[in-house]
Amino acid sequence: MDSNTAIEGSAPLEIRFTDESKGHITAWEWDFGNATAVERDPFHLFTVVGVHKVSLRVANTMTEFACESTDSVLTVSITEMELEAPNTFTPNGDGANDEFRIYYKSVKNFSMVIFNRWGRKVYESTDPAEGWDGTIANGMADPGVYFYVIEAEGYNRNEKKKLQGPIHLIRGKN
Repeated sequence: MDSNTAIEGSAPLEIRFTDESKGHITAWEWDFGNATAVERDPFHLFTVVGVHKVSLRVANTMTEFACESTDSVLTVSITEMELEAPNTFTPNGDGANDEFRIYYKSVKNFSMVIFNRWGRKVYESTDPAEGWDGTIANGMADPGVYFYVIEAEGYNRNEKKKLQGPIHLIRGKN
C-alpha cells in the first residue's frame, strides 16, 4: 500500500497488514496509534473512534551495518456510532425490503425487541446484522403496525442510543 492509502469503516474493523519490504528484514514494529505489533503480517482490530495513522518500522540487525526504515503505511478512520430504523417493510419474498433491518455503524452492544399492538413480544435480537422477516412462531405475521425498541452502545465512552417507534408490516395481495 502506498502511504496515501486511507480506509474508513465502522468498529470493530479488523485489518490484516502485510509487509512488502524488500531485502533481508529481521525485525518489524507496526504502530497502530494505540497499540504495536512485532510480527511480520499482523492482524489489528480497530475499535476506537477517530483517525489512526499506521506506520511500519523494519530493520536488518544481522549485518555489521544494521539498518532500519520507517514508513507511513495508511490512515484508518473509524466512524462514530450510527443507528437508524425504517418505518415500513414488505416481507413478500421479492428480495426487496423483505426484512425489518437496522442501518448501523460502530455498534458494540445491541438489543432489539418488536412487539405486536397488544404488547406481546414477537421478535428479539442482539445482532444488528439480523432482521425480522415478518414471521411469528414460524407463521406469517398479520399485516399491520408493530412497535420496536432498540438500545445500542457504541465504542466511545458513554455512547448510547435508544430508538423506538412504529413499524408497518405491509403484505401485498397474492
